Amino acid sequence: DPRRVGACIVYCLREMRQAGHLFALSGELKHEVTQLIKECTTDAFAAAAKSLVADKGLILDKVTKPGVLALYDPYLYFLEDESAAKLAERQTTALGESQLERLRQYVSDGQGSHVDLDPKALAAKALEIWGSQAKMVLSEDQKRGALNALTEPVSILTGLPGTGKTTSLKAAVQI
Repeated sequence: DPRRVGACIVYCLREMRQAGHLFALSGELKHEVTQLIKECTTDAFAAAAKSLVADKGLILDKVTKPGVLALYDPYLYFLEDESAAKLAERQTTALGESQLERLRQYVSDGQGSHVDLDPKALAAKALEIWGSQAKMVLSEDQKRGALNALTEPVSILTGLPGTGKTTSLKAAVQI
């Protein structure tokens, strides 16, 4: 029954999402479906997937990675598409005047001589002030991460547990 195979496709996609997957490759999803419905043929899987696509219950993406067929839950596809668009837009956005003004205010509290610094120098001075107020000494990597978070349109903090990602982010947010 194609409806049974379609329901299994939806179920497997949801299970894969619980495991942290945003999408499934068609071969992977077919494998998962055949684990649950042993008699599911390639033709039955394709027909059920086609029906789900027609009913907007499944998104097929052939564009993101040429030669690869990615199958998405529609909501997750929407989230990924919107996130990618926002990141692309943000990547082209310069540091805004309101962000610069916040840095100037943070630095000028009691020390007005630093407000004419360029954005990176202003952010570095703000980090220095934050460190002294918080009684924290950031490592060079932590400073670089916080500085990027304060001055770049898109910044990603990565690292092993205990390397200071939370502290770097705390500094950037508090500034």
